[in-house]
Amino acid sequence: MNFADIWGLPVLYICINNLYGMGTHYSKTSKIDIFEKAKMFKIKTGTADGNDVEEVYEKTLNLAEYVRKSRKPALIELYTYRWLGHSALDSRPYRPKEEVEEWLKKDPIKRYEEKLLKEGIQENKIQEMKDLVEKQIMQAAKFADDSPFPEFTNDMEI
Repeated sequence: MNFADIWGLPVLYICINNLYGMGTHYSKTSKIDIFEKAKMFKIKTGTADGNDVEEVYEKTLNLAEYVRKSRKPALIELYTYRWLGHSALDSRPYRPKEEVEEWLKKDPIKRYEEKLLKEGIQENKIQEMKDLVEKQIMQAAKFADDSPFPEFTNDMEI
């Protein structure tokens, strides 16, 4: 971020703050929010509820527009939660059960589905969207699986 600020690079940093680094809660490693740290570099910052898809979209769009117009860096910190452990062997003994349960209620997909239903979108339309997304994911995975590995070349000039 320091170099981005010094060199005036139009970069939008997106920090997905899931509250944990490995098995340690962020509050035990720092008393300063990440977006506040970015302000030390005089970078425009913002925050959003990382589990609210519309808020994330809106605030990210605004900062991206700022970056494009000003040709300066910016950072947005998205507050969310990593429900699973850091690895397959991490059973999360360091997380209070109540904390996990509370965050599970904030599932962004479930929240957005509920919002759409309240706005009158029919369940079959929501299912159609989910099916379309699933199809796109499967196509992307197949494309990746079917693609050759890139070849290493050592032709860079130093």
